[in-house]
Amino acid sequence: MEGLGINLKLIIQQVIVFLVFVYLFNRFLLDKLLKIVEKREDKITEGLTYAEKMQHEYEDLETKTVAQLENAKKEASKIIEASKKASEQIGNELKEKAKADAEEIIAQSKLQLDKDREELKKTVKQDVAEILESALTKIGLETSDDAKKKSIEQAIENL
Repeated sequence: MEGLGINLKLIIQQVIVFLVFVYLFNRFLLDKLLKIVEKREDKITEGLTYAEKMQHEYEDLETKTVAQLENAKKEASKIIEASKKASEQIGNELKEKAKADAEEIIAQSKLQLDKDREELKKTVKQDVAEILESALTKIGLETSDDAKKKSIEQAIENL
């Protein structure tokens, strides 16, 4: 085989070195490397599991958040609606109170006006009576006091 350029001793040596290498590798390194790889696989698996768990929790939280936002919007709408109703009711109550106050003021004004009219009538009657009495006295009609009063009263009634 030496004619072909193959050295049998060298091949056997290389086979023996290879077998020794395989034996030593299996004996000392393979278990340690497999343990390291297994630990790494476990960490990766654990990380993926944790990531999936976090993804599910995120989705659950997102769903809950959306539901809470919708509830908050509904609650806010209810509060706004209640506030509008309350403000309308208060506005109506204030309008009614203002109307009642205005009516009361008008009624009081009418009463005062009636009183003032009566006082004015009395004053006018007295003034007219005094003027008539003075006029009758100046004219010189000599009549009794009762006749003067009667004439004055008739004149006042005709007013």
